[in-house]
Amino acid sequence: MVQVIWTDAALQDLNDIGDFIAKDSVRYSEITVINLFEAVDILENHPRSGVITPEFIQKLLDILLEEITKLYTRLLTIFV
Repeated sequence: MVQVIWTDAALQDLNDIGDFIAKDSVRYSEITVINLFEAVDILENHPRSGVITPEFIQKLLDILLEEITKLYTRLLTIFV
């Protein structure tokens, strides 16, 4: 299980979304905000659920390449 830490900005965004929807329907506003909170609850309990996007994979590869480059550079300074 993981813990999602809500930022003030994220909570404000949820509040703004609820307010926007409430202009047409208070009921659907409440349902939407509840569903968004429940989606985060699911994420906390099942952090590996969902789809891995190509952008996510690319970011991981970029980080891995950066770390390998750092290690290679360190090894060169030790052995050369």
